[in-house]
Amino acid sequence: MYKYYLFIFFILVVSSNAQGLNFSLDSIKIDYVYMEFGEDHYNIDQNWSRFDEACQAQNLNDYISGSGLSIHFNDQPPVYQLAYPLIKPISVKPPLEMGRKEFLSVIRPYSGPDIMYAIKELELKLQEMHLHQKDATMIRWGEFNSNNMDITEIIIPVQMPASADYVISRVSRLIISVSVFLFVLVGILLLFNKKQNKSNIIFALFLFSLAILSIDWVFGYFRYALFLSSPFLFYIWVPFQFIIAPLLFFYVVSVINKNFHFKKWHIIHFIPFLTVSILLYFRYYHSPADLKRRIYLLGNLFSEGENIAGMIIYNLQLLGYITAAFILIFFFIRQLKNQQAKFNSKQFIWLNLVLFGFLIVSYAGFFKHIFYNYMGIYSEFLYTIKYISLLGFAFTVLYYTSNHPELFSIIDFNLNKLPKVSLSDSLLEKYKTELLEYMETHKPYLDPDISLGKLSEQVSIPPRSLSEVINRSFGMNFFEFINTYRIKEAKKQIAGSCENKKTILEVLYEVGYNNKSVFNSVFKKYTGMTPTEYRAEIIN
Repeated sequence: MYKYYLFIFFILVVSSNAQGLNFSLDSIKIDYVYMEFGEDHYNIDQNWSRFDEACQAQNLNDYISGSGLSIHFNDQPPVYQLAYPLIKPISVKPPLEMGRKEFLSVIRPYSGPDIMYAIKELELKLQEMHLHQKDATMIRWGEFNSNNMDITEIIIPVQMPASADYVISRVSRLIISVSVFLFVLVGILLLFNKKQNKSNIIFALFLFSLAILSIDWVFGYFRYALFLSSPFLFYIWVPFQFIIAPLLFFYVVSVINKNFHFKKWHIIHFIPFLTVSILLYFRYYHSPADLKRRIYLLGNLFSEGENIAGMIIYNLQLLGYITAAFILIFFFIRQLKNQQAKFNSKQFIWLNLVLFGFLIVSYAGFFKHIFYNYMGIYSEFLYTIKYISLLGFAFTVLYYTSNHPELFSIIDFNLNKLPKVSLSDSLLEKYKTELLEYMETHKPYLDPDISLGKLSEQVSIPPRSLSEVINRSFGMNFFEFINTYRIKEAKKQIAGSCENKKTILEVLYEVGYNNKSVFNSVFKKYTGMTPTEYRAEIIN
């Protein structure tokens, strides 16, 4: 079935790239005289008159060849030049200056009421064709009078991409497409998992949000075709910047707290997402298609202040929620070790892996931003770093979903909230003596399911007091305390196994473990060697 989807995707790519604007690609070499204008760029007729007067004052009319040029440098602040091509280089005086350009250029005839819109539309098509703009955009007027727009031409100097950059660009888009597909695939698998739970639903929503955030990069295959046919798809990803970090945080919460339920007040975590969604609806989606295209091309959906505020909120959310999730995991593990003698550490490794992976994906583009915006260095490879990290994260999620389904379950431990107490030295010593006697006599650590609550009942010491005895008297948590006895017992049995032929597997079950890898890692932590190495040392 997937072959048909690939075929449809290929047809879309080919057809979208087959569509194009009416333009030519020519090599241009010109010498020109120009006059620069700034804030008064709206007074186009007046500026042309000033420019013509300056040319006449320096007797340049006989050297001018062809139609007038308007060379646009940037919009903020507005700077542009009015220019005339010259027959040959000549000497000029201020306010006129000389310029020379030799470049490959895209030229598009234009006739219409909004030339800036036409320029942006042409730039969009050039991006899809991997033609990089090399210099300022120019407008060649059909007549010296700028009101005559009949044969106006838009000229954009371009450079062909290096073969390496072109290949990297195509590979990058393929990487992003595969990543989006994997996120959606895993999300669907989690939603239709037979062992359904809240954490799987939340994680699936997180993956869908990550896919939507990445979908704008996939649009690069046929961005201009979408611009013409489906402009409503643009900006669809914008609100999801503000929901992805809260979803990841609530995923962690739902995994470590089996009683977690969304409450009404949790809506405050999604206020940025809802706010941006509402703004987007009224400013963009509520508009007709033509207005959507204009908004997209001119990039004026949000003000500069709103963009800065959005960037600040996004980064605060990202760092805040991920830090909170790490802290939550840390304190939960500490509490777990104080009350349980066994737990699946792989689940916590998985949670940390997801948090670190998402953090890397989110900030992998940081170096690209620094190099491009502050050092002026553009490289497709710098963009690819972010895309590779995205693909790596996608494959990691797919691997753990496929090979370790047990990780996608809620951590089912009943942790008691222990009241704070402070035992006197005499009572502490009394409880310590009772505990040691019970441990030596009854060996409760051999029970695979031993917990702080169960041991508390057996020795008749309140759970919080028992925890304090273990912490203060032995400098350990409950998990370490039980493992100390288990490893001590395991060493005895391994030493005796040389005579009774008992296997390592039999030993680990008898001392309270039910997982060989956990037993090996704990044994090595306390003895510096594996059980097999320990037995070999005794035999020798």
